[in-house]
Amino acid sequence: MIERILLHLPVSSSIRLASVSKSWYSSVRSSSLMKFGVARTHPFLYLWGLHPRSLLTLACMYDPILQRWFTLNLQNKMNPVFSPSCSLTSTRSGTLILYPSGICSSDSVFLRFAPNPVNIDWSMSSAATNQFLFFPFVAALDSQRSPSSSFSSFVVFVLGELRNAHTVQLYDSATDSWEVCPSPMAMLGPFRFMGSFHVSSAVVGRKVYIVNIHTGVITYFNLGTKSWNPLRKLEGKHMQHFLLSSTGRGLYALGLYIADQTNECVKLLKVNEITMQYKEVSQMPEQLWSSLIDHFKKGTHPLLAFSYLRCTGSGNLIYVYSGSYFSKMRFCVCDIEDGYRWHQLPVLPADLEALEVRSECCSFQLMPEVCLKSRFVQ
Repeated sequence: MIERILLHLPVSSSIRLASVSKSWYSSVRSSSLMKFGVARTHPFLYLWGLHPRSLLTLACMYDPILQRWFTLNLQNKMNPVFSPSCSLTSTRSGTLILYPSGICSSDSVFLRFAPNPVNIDWSMSSAATNQFLFFPFVAALDSQRSPSSSFSSFVVFVLGELRNAHTVQLYDSATDSWEVCPSPMAMLGPFRFMGSFHVSSAVVGRKVYIVNIHTGVITYFNLGTKSWNPLRKLEGKHMQHFLLSSTGRGLYALGLYIADQTNECVKLLKVNEITMQYKEVSQMPEQLWSSLIDHFKKGTHPLLAFSYLRCTGSGNLIYVYSGSYFSKMRFCVCDIEDGYRWHQLPVLPADLEALEVRSECCSFQLMPEVCLKSRFVQ
């Protein structure tokens, strides 16, 4: 009953109530509060990257309730240490997963995963069947609860190039095994390289969507049938380029609208997953769009600036930032539940201002240990 009452309170109030007694402290830390509370609609934003001056691999997270950044010493719990060139993703239940990106020098590729990276050591998967070149796309989905494990099992989707074909490799944590799916993905355009300048991805339910940023050609991989859907095209007016994102409310996309050479804007689009038709639901405020691209030289084509954008979403939130090496690391977020309200996130802490972000994800994993043991302004 206490846990049900706590579910209706703001997280900051729950944290203060944790000081009342040991039983209440235990309730605040409980998995049900983390799983069904406000974290379900307001996920944390996790960043994984490299600090160029210290050459240290760093990770941090943003708490949308406390509106504060936290630095995570994930490397202290990894042996051997992972490099900054990793894809960071998360399951809906909160398990964080790291997959090595780029061209690997080793003969074997392993996953790292942790249901709570602050308190639990990172585990390592078995070696992957094949290693892919060119920065693979990685997604993670909850599978089912393993009877021998304290957390839900999951499936990791890895899309990369194998023998000149875009192939899917799946990892099942329940059996600690890898599987290569026989059907390759159809070409989304006249290119082979699948970097972030060409394609974008999002997960909705048991489907992993992949879209050509420039043409809007889209397909999805169905984890139930382990097959690709025929190619479709995002249908609508005026939008020229797309970045996919997903939330608890379905499939979304950021679209670049260019009226003329001096007038462009970014709009949030709701995509119908059956017809692939989209409708405009919101527009990013001009000052936020300017803050994401103000490091580019005057006269830079807006498509180039847009291609550097990164977005990730879950619950009611969609986070957006610029992945450009010279960006000022400004982040903004759109709250779908609050009438698609946009606002800018606080600046990164001083020791993270120069962070070169290599990967990002949203997670519903609430970090009570961080909140309870950290000082913050109420």
